[in-house]
Amino acid sequence: MEINLKKTEYLITENTKIKQLEIEEGKQIKGTNKYQYLGFIILNKRTTEEDIKNRPGQTRDCIRKLNPVLWDKNISMKTKKKIYNTMTRSILTYGCENWTINKKTKNKIRATEMEFLRRSCRLTRRDRINNMGIKRRMGINSDIIDYIEQKRITWYGHVRRADQNRWIK
Repeated sequence: MEINLKKTEYLITENTKIKQLEIEEGKQIKGTNKYQYLGFIILNKRTTEEDIKNRPGQTRDCIRKLNPVLWDKNISMKTKKKIYNTMTRSILTYGCENWTINKKTKNKIRATEMEFLRRSCRLTRRDRINNMGIKRRMGINSDIIDYIEQKRITWYGHVRRADQNRWIK
């Protein structure tokens, strides 16, 4: 196996003073303060703030790409709800098990969810239908924040039951 040194980086932790790591004479690996791994942003500060801020943007990109499908009259609400459950909600909540969420972030997450649901119902904010009315039309009973909390509790249970010598992923 060969490592491409131009593409390879290592995460500089708070205690690391070295900005580049020399592995052979003239060959170095550069350090970085953050990197993206499998869609999850990892920072050297051991926080998830950057990833939480990034999630609504990634979800909105997905919603924009799905726009023709969401506004289509011939696609049923049932199908749109399946798209919501499998794609949009998954992108929005990826890695949420270890998030620390504040009120501002909760509002952004809810707003992103409602953007998808509104488009699925072929409504805009000008139609002046409240969020609960839209969720009722889509047949969605739970709040996305409750879904995140449930995922966090489930993850906590897995961690508690895991063998103490096992690395948690």
